[in-house]
Amino acid sequence: FMSGLPLEPKIARMIAESAKMEKEADKLQILARTVKEKGATAEEVSELEDRAKKLRCTEGLCTVAAFFSTREVFVRPPSSDKDKVFEAVDAHSKFKVPGSDFLTLLKVWRDFENEHFDLRRGRADFYKWTKKNYLRANVLEEVSKIRFQLFKALSQSGVRAMSGDDPKSISKAITAGLIENLSYAQGEEGARLSDGLTGKLPRESAFSHYSGKLFVFHKPREITFKTRYGEQKMNLFQTVQAVDPEWVSELAPQLCEQVERPYAYYDNLNDHCYKEVALRIKGVDLGINSKKDAVGYEAKEAFISALMTGTVSPVPFFHKKNMELLNDFNRKKLKSGGYFTHYDLRDWYSTKLGNISSRSEAEKMSGELIYPTADLHSDFETVSSRVSKNITTEDSHFETSFGELLNKPAKNRTDVPVAKLADQKEIKKSGALHARKEKTV
Repeated sequence: FMSGLPLEPKIARMIAESAKMEKEADKLQILARTVKEKGATAEEVSELEDRAKKLRCTEGLCTVAAFFSTREVFVRPPSSDKDKVFEAVDAHSKFKVPGSDFLTLLKVWRDFENEHFDLRRGRADFYKWTKKNYLRANVLEEVSKIRFQLFKALSQSGVRAMSGDDPKSISKAITAGLIENLSYAQGEEGARLSDGLTGKLPRESAFSHYSGKLFVFHKPREITFKTRYGEQKMNLFQTVQAVDPEWVSELAPQLCEQVERPYAYYDNLNDHCYKEVALRIKGVDLGINSKKDAVGYEAKEAFISALMTGTVSPVPFFHKKNMELLNDFNRKKLKSGGYFTHYDLRDWYSTKLGNISSRSEAEKMSGELIYPTADLHSDFETVSSRVSKNITTEDSHFETSFGELLNKPAKNRTDVPVAKLADQKEIKKSGALHARKEKTV
């Protein structure tokens, strides 16, 4: 099938992927008719038909592929003529589809079709339109001929080129054809994951200001530019397409590795605990995370942490009651900080919750999760005697040490206050100390 297409292998693979989608769409259409005959609702039938319609993208892929068999369609004036450069950039901007230079080419063709030019009767309006939009008229004519050849080749292979412009399906097929050029964006530059080839993203690319990190490109082009240190070479990634990481997992699972993050977390919106799973492609952590259900001890500890930090909202009745009890008890019994701490409450929850890790399940056993007041007072009496005993021992030790300090001879003491030493120096200077000695004698 691919050998019969007059295209380079990468572009032919894009068409082959779209042909697979066409077959899936045919199956969905058959299924839609079957369930309709069996009395399915109109909504169910409509959903299946919509899914089939989105998968039909062969005509769009053939149009995009035709642009790669001819020259570039965009006219880019020389940088010396700044006025025309700004006009061209402004004209080209209306064709740009964020994240995809391929869909940008398709947009050019769709706008050309919408003008309904009759080239057999005259070309004046056609040339005027292409000149206004800084497009090459002869390239669009060549694309029209190549499209016809591709449709004919597909028809001979038993594939119908159905019309469809679903951007997700087209982008996914493009990614399948160019998966070997899968790259990672780093600002205005990128690196191919297969061999580390680095290159620059063209300033005029629709991907330049896109927020995605993964992309594929048609081919690299080596350019030479002059600097004050001499001539330097650089790769320029031409015709770029943004890539959804989920497509890579599906199209090339051998490139992907999923690594679980060490800690679980509680999602208040879904009242559920999850673990983050990092996606690594060719060993590179792209900061792309998915999530999976957390279970068992990890899920319970994540829920308890959320309880204690106030993340669970609304606050369950049992936890609100326990916090009031903790604060009131500590305020009345131990003004120095309290014995019943947040860590004690956390440990108590851990023993009582079992495998429960959600607010809805915990509230069902709310009565069992309120800390017993009797146990609290018992714990206090035990620790009070221990604390008071320690304080008495420490006080007596302090008194003994202080008494020994007072009984030390002055000549052996090294802890005379600095202020007293300063006073003695002043006395010596004034002669008062000498006078006092003579008087004593």
